Amino acid sequence: YTLDQKPLSKPRTVCTNAKCVDLVPIGQGGEKKTNYIQHCHPECNLGGAGGVSPEVRGDPKLQQCWAINNNYCRHSNCGHHYTDHMHMTYELLLVTKTFVSEKVQKQLDSKLSEKENVETKKKGLERLGKEFKEEGKIIQEVAAGFAAFLKIHAIIPFSDAMGDYIDIQIEDEKSKTDFDGKQRTRIEEWTLYKAEYEERKKILTDAMDEVKDTNQGKIDAAKDVKDLLQKAFKLKHFGKDIAVAYKKIESQKGKMPQYAQGPTRQLKSASGINKLKPVGFMEKAKDKVVNFIKGT
Repeated sequence: YTLDQKPLSKPRTVCTNAKCVDLVPIGQGGEKKTNYIQHCHPECNLGGAGGVSPEVRGDPKLQQCWAINNNYCRHSNCGHHYTDHMHMTYELLLVTKTFVSEKVQKQLDSKLSEKENVETKKKGLERLGKEFKEEGKIIQEVAAGFAAFLKIHAIIPFSDAMGDYIDIQIEDEKSKTDFDGKQRTRIEEWTLYKAEYEERKKILTDAMDEVKDTNQGKIDAAKDVKDLLQKAFKLKHFGKDIAVAYKKIESQKGKMPQYAQGPTRQLKSASGINKLKPVGFMEKAKDKVVNFIKGT
């Protein structure tokens, strides 16, 4: 099986508690992926600008969701606290997919000698891994820059989507079966990534805070944010994906009321980047690796 994403016309309030999700074995290796099957409010009206941030667990604005009553879900088959809930802007569909059999793969691999094939793929995967790691650092830099900017200059409280996303990845990894003996390593890598992100965000926040009340400080902050956005768009592997996701967010925002004013008006169109997280990017990275191994 594989999971396909289908965009929703309205945000959906789902429960992320372990008792309300389904871990689906995906792909030939059977790695478990989280599928949010408990739809507490299929069409919630609290999304959009100034509303609940999508794919962020425990947004305080969820307390106003129809499904939440006195901080707990009204559904008897859920009943969990609002901090276990989040908005989803897409639906995950379980799709049957045919993977290349080992026999066919061996026939394809026979075009090169086994030694040459292994060596070629090893070097290619090392290069791909290095490029992914470099782009991951840039994505971290971009997310930290926007989080710092919004913390200092936003006219409404914001949810740290990147930080929340990393926390979800850590919790999801802990809830899975250690299918390849590397679960601890993945948890440690995510934890280190979170620490580096928080440190980077703190440095940027402190720097912006020192000049936040000066006109030059506001101008420089606006320019830095726009430069970060362009830097993200130019990434070799994920730049196009980020640009597409950003355009979708801006398109959705254009259909909703906008309330930005004052110094933040000039960056109103760029604030959507705070909703850009590595959602789907990790899966895309794995797809690129699999396609490289298959030679496609």
